[in-house]
Amino acid sequence: MFRQWKLQACLLSVALASATVPAGAKTSLQSDTTELRAWCTEGATSQLVIRGCSGLIADSTASDADLSVAHYNRAIQFRKIAQYDRAIEDYDRALALQPDDAGTYDNRGIAYVLMGDYERGLQDFDKAIELQPREVSAYFNRALTHERMGHLEKAFADIQHVLKLGLKSGAVYRARCSIRLKTGHLDEALADCQEAVRRQPRNPEFLDTLAFVHLRRKSDVQARATYDTALALAPWQPVALYGRGIAKRRMGDIASGDTDMATAKAIEPDVAQRFAGYGVRP
Repeated sequence: MFRQWKLQACLLSVALASATVPAGAKTSLQSDTTELRAWCTEGATSQLVIRGCSGLIADSTASDADLSVAHYNRAIQFRKIAQYDRAIEDYDRALALQPDDAGTYDNRGIAYVLMGDYERGLQDFDKAIELQPREVSAYFNRALTHERMGHLEKAFADIQHVLKLGLKSGAVYRARCSIRLKTGHLDEALADCQEAVRRQPRNPEFLDTLAFVHLRRKSDVQARATYDTALALAPWQPVALYGRGIAKRRMGDIASGDTDMATAKAIEPDVAQRFAGYGVRP
C-alpha cells in the first residue's frame, strides 16, 4: 500500500511542497486501550492524534506492531505542524520496528525535503522504491525533489514512470508541466497544464501555473483571463497578481497592471525577482 501524501510541485511558490491528499493513518493497532487507539488512528486534530499515539507508546503492554503504527501516525502529525525533527525521530523508531516498510521511508523522505535536506530525502525515496518498485508516491516525490535540485532529466524520467504506473492526477500533469517549462518545451507544458486544470478546474495553483505558461508564450489575453479565474478562487495570491499585472501591461492596461504588481510586492516583496528567474519581466 502506498501513502497518499505527496509533495506537490509549486511553480513560483515559496513552499516546496504541500499535501495534495492528507496522509492516511495506519489503523492496524491491536491495543485494547480503545480511546487512545481512536485518537491515534482517527483523531480530528493533530494534537489529539499526538496525544493518543503518545499514550500508546507509553503503554508497556503495547506490541511492536502497535508501537510502529503509533510512531508512524504521530510522525505524520508532527510533520503537519512543521515539527520535522520530531517527525523524523518517530519515523526512525517506526523503521527500527518495521525496517522494510516502504511507505515509512517515503514519508520520512518528505520530512527531510521539507527541512531542506534534499539528499537525505532522495536516499529515502530510493529506499522506498527499492523495497516496493511500484511505490508510486516515492517516484512522484523523488521527481519533485530532483526538479527542485535542478536535475530536470531525472525529474522528467520519474514523472514519466509515475504516469506509466497509472497515477494520472492533476498534480502529476502539473508537475510535468513545470518541468517542461524549465526545459523550454512550452507547447508540451501548455498541454500538460491544460490537462491538470481539466482534471481540477477549481484548483487556483493549477490555474496559476497554466496562466504562467500562457505568459511565457506571450499569449497575454489567455494569461490574463486565466489569472482572473485563479484570483477569483484565491484573491490574494501574489504570484497570480504579479503575473496578471505583467499581462495587463503588455496589453496596454498600464495603470491597472501596475496596481496588481504593487499589490503583489506588498504581499511578497521578492515576487519580481522570482519571475525574473524564469526570464519574465514587465
